[in-house]
Amino acid sequence: MSPEEAAPLVEGLKQEIAVELLSRMKGKKAGKILEFVEEKKAVELSEVLAKRKELKSR
Repeated sequence: MSPEEAAPLVEGLKQEIAVELLSRMKGKKAGKILEFVEEKKAVELSEVLAKRKELKSR
C-alpha cells in the first residue's frame, strides 16, 4: 500500500491506535504516510510519537 493510500486510513483511526501503528514502522515509512495526513492530525501524531520515543530512551 502506498503512503498516499494509507494516509486516509491512519486519519480515521483513534489517536492511540494510529500512534501504535506508526511507532512500529521505520521512521521513513511513517514519515511518508504523515506527509499525506491532514496537517493538524499529522502534527498531533508526530508530537505524540516524539514524546513516546523520548520516554523510551530514558
